[in-house]
Amino acid sequence: MTLTPRLLRLALHCAQQELDSRAGGAGPRVQSWNAELVRALELELATMSRSGHRFDDETAASDSWLTAQQVASRLGLSKRQVTRLAGALDGELIAGRWLFPDTAVAEYKRTRGGGERGAC
Repeated sequence: MTLTPRLLRLALHCAQQELDSRAGGAGPRVQSWNAELVRALELELATMSRSGHRFDDETAASDSWLTAQQVASRLGLSKRQVTRLAGALDGELIAGRWLFPDTAVAEYKRTRGGGERGAC
């Protein structure tokens, strides 16, 4: 059985809700497997294309993912400016966090001249 992006997002939502609930004091304490499951689902979603097809091994190896803070540092922008540019940077909102493909960030930097502060 292959999980579609929709099913992966639903599984991630359930796992994240359980993790948040346990961290908030409901039920038993946070289980290490739950945090591991959340991270594995996030990474699985991050390695899928928008169309739902897995990247081939060559693309997956060459296309690492960056956080909004890492992108902000690379482009000389604030984290807030980066999230506003999420569409232009092929950003993916996964479990409440923005992730950006390294190649899209590099291309944006090359075509936009590095993104000086105040550009947005």
